[in-house]
Amino acid sequence: MEFYKNFFSHFTNTFNSEYIFNLKGSTKIDDNEIASFIKSNDLCENDKKIVELYIEKKINKIMLIKYMERKNKTLFRGKIHLMLVFISPLWIFYMLYLSKTLTARIFTSIAVLCIFFNFFASFLLHNFEWKPKFFFIIEKMDHFGIFLMISGSLLPVQALLFNKIKLLFFISLQFFAILFGCLIVFFSCFSSGNRFIRSLIFTIAGLLHIIFIRDYVSLLYGKEFILLILLGVLYIIGAVIYSNIT
Repeated sequence: MEFYKNFFSHFTNTFNSEYIFNLKGSTKIDDNEIASFIKSNDLCENDKKIVELYIEKKINKIMLIKYMERKNKTLFRGKIHLMLVFISPLWIFYMLYLSKTLTARIFTSIAVLCIFFNFFASFLLHNFEWKPKFFFIIEKMDHFGIFLMISGSLLPVQALLFNKIKLLFFISLQFFAILFGCLIVFFSCFSSGNRFIRSLIFTIAGLLHIIFIRDYVSLLYGKEFILLILLGVLYIIGAVIYSNIT
């Protein structure tokens, strides 16, 4: 038990490192803008609450900046997830319809839960105004949803392609990736830190699929393999764009 306590303590200390999650270079909000925000007489109720929390030292500077940035939204942020949530009955039904066996339906249902969790958390985060307490919780849910999406969304593909031993290895690997994601999201400053570091960790989690590249090459048809590669490339492009948004 002492070993696990020491491990967990070391883990949280490592992933709360100011160096690893330094916001420098990933935000346009400087000390002058923070001071101006705190002294402003034209703050909404939630802004007043976040200022109170900061003055009382219940949140740090990084979290204040993160909350201030919530209004700096790009044109499509939250809109795509809004659409995907509203049409979710269609794509969920279609995915389950394509699953012809009980085993396929079980793995597809797990994938659907992972995908929907990701879409719904992003929908909640970007389309509503939240009190500070709920904002940071939902933001963590959003980032955890990305780990679920990375590790669980393709599960039906592996279930169809792999034998039982390889599938067990794949599920175990992705389970530990999700567990790692859960730990750094909910027990560190991962969600409040540098976007580049976040996108790098998300990309590394996604690259775990490369371990099985030989199986994809040998078991998928040419068009299917090309589509899988294009999805991976699109994901990496998205991570690069995300990491460069300030």
